[in-house]
Amino acid sequence: MAENLPLQLRREMSKISKDLYKKTLTFGKGSQLRNLSNLKVVYKFEIYLEGRIEPFKSSSDAIVDVNNGVEPLAGYFMALATMRDKEESIFWISHELLSLHEKSDVIFKARITSVENSAQRTTPN
Repeated sequence: MAENLPLQLRREMSKISKDLYKKTLTFGKGSQLRNLSNLKVVYKFEIYLEGRIEPFKSSSDAIVDVNNGVEPLAGYFMALATMRDKEESIFWISHELLSLHEKSDVIFKARITSVENSAQRTTPN
């Protein structure tokens, strides 16, 4: 990504908080996910460190399933909670919301592929 791209993107984004901005690329359906604690959310993502061209990390089948102990870092969790099923959005996330080794802000691009109710798994005795 070009050096000034995060600042340019933020100007086009909606402010969710001082550490999180969002731009919707493809609108989803249904209501905002908001409370992810009872949902299983499957999504695709790319993460770019500020000023970098190549993705820092990407996945085509990431999962959030809080009931079963599968949660992303706080900044990604907050971003996903603003989305709807089948939505694609791009976020600027401050390093303050992430626990990365590098103190770099990130661009997080995500697309929700499915949302369903989550049932907590029972462990055999």
